[in-house]
Amino acid sequence: MEPKLKHTLWAQDSSPPSDSPVLLWNSFGFESQHPDSISLPTFIEKHADEIRSRLLLFLCNAKFVSDGRTSLEDALITPEGLSTWWLSFPSLKQWGKRQSIPIACRLIAIELIVGSEGLNHLLVETEDSNLRELIQRVIQSRSTPVHRVRRWLYRKVLHPLRALGSLIRYVRETSCIPRDSNKNLSDADMKFAFFDYFGGSESDLDNMCTYRSPYWGDAPQLADDPDWYHIYPRNVDQQGVRGTLEAIYQLNSRNRTTHHLFLGRLSLRDVVSIAQNYLSQRSVHRRFRASLTDFKLKDSGLALWHVFEDEWDDSIIGSTALRHLVLLRTTDKLVQKMPRYSKIFYLMENQPWELALTFSVRRHDKGQLVGVAHSTIRFWDLRYFSDASENKFINSLSRRPFPDHIFVNGEIGRRLLLENSYPESSISVVEALRYMYLQKLRMSTQSSKEHVLLLGTFWSMQILFLFLSSKNRLSYLNNHP
Repeated sequence: MEPKLKHTLWAQDSSPPSDSPVLLWNSFGFESQHPDSISLPTFIEKHADEIRSRLLLFLCNAKFVSDGRTSLEDALITPEGLSTWWLSFPSLKQWGKRQSIPIACRLIAIELIVGSEGLNHLLVETEDSNLRELIQRVIQSRSTPVHRVRRWLYRKVLHPLRALGSLIRYVRETSCIPRDSNKNLSDADMKFAFFDYFGGSESDLDNMCTYRSPYWGDAPQLADDPDWYHIYPRNVDQQGVRGTLEAIYQLNSRNRTTHHLFLGRLSLRDVVSIAQNYLSQRSVHRRFRASLTDFKLKDSGLALWHVFEDEWDDSIIGSTALRHLVLLRTTDKLVQKMPRYSKIFYLMENQPWELALTFSVRRHDKGQLVGVAHSTIRFWDLRYFSDASENKFINSLSRRPFPDHIFVNGEIGRRLLLENSYPESSISVVEALRYMYLQKLRMSTQSSKEHVLLLGTFWSMQILFLFLSSKNRLSYLNNHP
């Protein structure tokens, strides 16, 4: 006798059936149609701590998956000494276009509702064939022939071609960087250094006396002529290296402070080493593929790795993998030429360049690192959170690159990090430097009229705008017949 169907997963825009229990993938408000119907977004909101904890634990333990000889983290260690596991998309935990984190949270919520055994009896109702196939792979470990062929083509053909294209593009774009661009860095110990994105400059190069960055407010002016290191936007994913070099040359000619483009040129030896590392990663990817797809947490029936599989392939054997290897190589060489600083401040967003910088600064003993979370820390922004075993502040055996101290710009962000096992001594609350321009904007306002700030949802603002617009039109018609 076939087991009784318990739940239907409803992932369609139309209204769900009212005669059977459903799990609503996106919807709110249909729970009342059946007493056993549950909205997954509502359930996630009510059980956020447990769901986030389970997801962090899964992503943490994935690096310990073994091929029978070594762990995944150890297998991905580069000649520089850092495992590229920490630069992979599953480890970075960024919200990308594939929406892997929201999907994983919904699947964890489903298992909490129906139990591990109930997953086998789940009926998926959706018009999105890709979502249906993904859920089947996670719950039933079943993939279609079309999916297997597509993945084979990506692994064997598309990813290697894109990786090669990425390397050629980087070499071409950075060919204008002088080979000795960083040879004149001082050997003497310096006080402070700031790392930020050069594209964020607010300076007017024609009338420049000081350099201002929107990320740091007035803080650098309190330092004694700090050094600036500018991360090139999007890691050479766009044109403009030559123009950026010219702008930095102008900065250095008109400022007391020293500015550097934190972007390295590759030598032939670098290219050969990076190519060897890439081929090694492809071998690791092949050896661990089956173990990762079968990996599940204890007492769980979810093969969640399928959710992150596409991102994983791109960051280990695709174009992103090649860019990360270039990043590691060039960052280590640039940091080695830096003087030693009392403190190095950098923007903390858990981006690949930050991990490479943090690792290399510690490797070459270039000073104390301070990560500055310059924007709001949100509960579901998993870049700032990790399983306790990965937290370097409380587990000295963790090999994840970490700063020496963290600055946040609010008590809420501090509390969220403390709840995620960060020790109190590792976090300080500072001013929201990135938003100091608002004060200057207020001071520059000459109008004596009173202003009203309206806060609300998108739709409420739309309705209010239409209402006010209609009243203005009526007033105009009444006064101008």
